[in-house]
Amino acid sequence: LSMFAEVLYEMLQYQMGCQILAYLQ
Repeated sequence: LSMFAEVLYEMLQYQMGCQILAYLQ
């Protein structure tokens, strides 16, 4: 469960980063 949560958090962070980059461009 901990590993799954960590992967989910990484994916969420990556998605937010992509949205921020798309917003800045």
